[in-house]
Amino acid sequence: GQAMFNHAIKELRWEGVNPFNFALVSEKGRARKNRLQPNQMKQFMKGLEACSPSMKLLFLCSLYTGRRIGEVCSMRWVDLDLEMGVWLLPDTKADEAQKAVIPKALIDLLAERTRRSEWVFPSPSKSGHVQETKKAWAQVRAASGLESLQARDLRRTLASWAQDVSVPIAA
Repeated sequence: GQAMFNHAIKELRWEGVNPFNFALVSEKGRARKNRLQPNQMKQFMKGLEACSPSMKLLFLCSLYTGRRIGEVCSMRWVDLDLEMGVWLLPDTKADEAQKAVIPKALIDLLAERTRRSEWVFPSPSKSGHVQETKKAWAQVRAASGLESLQARDLRRTLASWAQDVSVPIAA
């Protein structure tokens, strides 16, 4: 919805108001702007050891690529070019294909992973890939002591850190 209205306003010069233009509000009534802080990275990495190696890799994929957890869950081997360090996301929330850069550290971890399915994170679920990360995320939060951090905050972390050091992230 929001993207459609933004397109109409920007590209079609529609003069209406975007009804979807609002900040996400937490249960306490404040906009969520959480991200993993640099001084919390050691705690976070320690917390990742509490979940399975597969879920650890899933969360690292979100952190290192800045992509949504759901996008990472449905990552397919055919969409990865580990040689070039690029992940093609054919289906995104914006309904358009996008590319994500895969950093070297993540390329190495993905290259070590056994390919048992078309999915990078296979599961016996109806879709064939991991659908649910709540249990694993609860383990990470408890082990790291970062109780207010949510899995979706990993996505925001990459963009925030890039902005902090003046690295452009938009093409």
